[in-house]
Amino acid sequence: MVLIRAARAARRRVCVTGRRPGRGVAVALAMVLVAAAVTACGSSSGAAGQASTLTLYEPSPPTTLNPALSQGPVDTPVVDLAYGNLFYQVSPTEYKPEMAKSFRYVGTGNREVQIVLRSDVRFSDGTLLTSSLEAQVIKYAIKAGSIGPEQFPLERITTPNSTTLDIYFTQAYPFAEAEFSQQGGVASPISPKGMTSSAIGYETFGAGAYQLDPSQTSAGSTYTFIKNPHYFDPAQQKWNEVVIKVLGSTNSAIQAASANGSSYVAGTVLSNAAAKSAGLRIASAAATKSYGLLIADRTGKLVPALGNVKVRQALNYAVDRTQGATALGGTPLEQLNDSGFPGHYSQNIYSYNVTKAESLLAAAGYPHGFTFTALVNGTDGTSVQTAQFLVAQFQKIGVTMNLVTAPTENAFISDMVAKKYAADIDQLPGNVLSFVQATLFPDGFWNFFDDPAPSAGFNASYEAASALSGSAAYAAWAALMRQTQGNYVWLVEVAAVAPAYYSSQNVIVPPSQGVTPNPLYFEMS
Repeated sequence: MVLIRAARAARRRVCVTGRRPGRGVAVALAMVLVAAAVTACGSSSGAAGQASTLTLYEPSPPTTLNPALSQGPVDTPVVDLAYGNLFYQVSPTEYKPEMAKSFRYVGTGNREVQIVLRSDVRFSDGTLLTSSLEAQVIKYAIKAGSIGPEQFPLERITTPNSTTLDIYFTQAYPFAEAEFSQQGGVASPISPKGMTSSAIGYETFGAGAYQLDPSQTSAGSTYTFIKNPHYFDPAQQKWNEVVIKVLGSTNSAIQAASANGSSYVAGTVLSNAAAKSAGLRIASAAATKSYGLLIADRTGKLVPALGNVKVRQALNYAVDRTQGATALGGTPLEQLNDSGFPGHYSQNIYSYNVTKAESLLAAAGYPHGFTFTALVNGTDGTSVQTAQFLVAQFQKIGVTMNLVTAPTENAFISDMVAKKYAADIDQLPGNVLSFVQATLFPDGFWNFFDDPAPSAGFNASYEAASALSGSAAYAAWAALMRQTQGNYVWLVEVAAVAPAYYSSQNVIVPPSQGVTPNPLYFEMS
């Protein structure tokens, strides 16, 4: 799960009703898309051998076409195709310009940012993107997504000229560049008409390379995107059209892609062998996902045992991460951040030690273990496999973890927000430090039980790290993360896993820093 598109690393801003105004968020309603005929999704040859259609096979339909409410991997292709981003993350610490030309922090303390936009970006209706319009977009996204100051501490935006935004924050905010990239959720340009239209949930109003063609779209099944005639970089419009085709089964998608000339499948590492057997290309990718257990009930409101830090430490010692990584097709990981990312600490805290785990349980008053229930995101096969692995690991120390599987993203989020379950198993937003704020601070998006922050010292250390840059920031974040996972413990991580992408042999999917690669950068071989 993620807050920023790193997820959109796993889900973008999620709106949840029933929380205090300006601080909570509300589960986005399933969109209702009224459209016409379904187009065929095969690809055919265009001029100069160029394939006319790229088909993206996805496991479920978009929840909305509004980029300000986009919730995760199933919504990401819509945002990337029709709206685009100001910047695009290409490495753990590097971003390249997309619709903006430059980003920089002004002064010290990470409280002021200056962004310079391109001067030639136009929406599909011909409207020019300006700094004042982009300022409106940011404010629109904050309001539409009910993004409170705890998540995006905006103070004000000034626009000294038509392409420059000076953005001021009320506190140190070191995550800004990620927020304005494909990983974030507040800056994908939306036209003035889109920001005032109720149709934004089922039509597109972006400045991206493509726009939705309603005449060739059928809600829940097929979404056809054609070229935006005003796109600032026509060379990037490699396909005459891009079609999102919804097939619930990965195996069905693999078979369909193997019969399609230009196609892509959002896969899982569990399906790599089937994809290879079907003759598909398996894309290389960075390990930007991690899998494990998020303990949401850290004060023991639902499950008293989980309110004891010794119990949470015991669960970590009980996990054989080497075995788990082998099962999941990843690398062992006991912390949120993988090597090379801010917040990673080099020396592990939790070695596999069943005896120590049992001793900690006994010291906490649970010598015979206890029982709790965790919610699993059933739309992700690797999450399901992680859950089954953890059940077996915990059982060795007498802890029974029962599983409830959510059939959809919305059901998963709704049940967690309703505080039905003390923990959940899903993609964790590997390498996204803002997840710490979202889960450990009161009013954070994913702090479902409104648990207090670990300590006053934690708050001070977090604020100090947020104001730093360079190697000093790396060291401060690493120390804070080690202290938090060792002494507070809110995760039981298992492994870092690279996303799995499959494509036909004539489509090259470049490595991605997000969970979902941007089809705009797909190449033809």
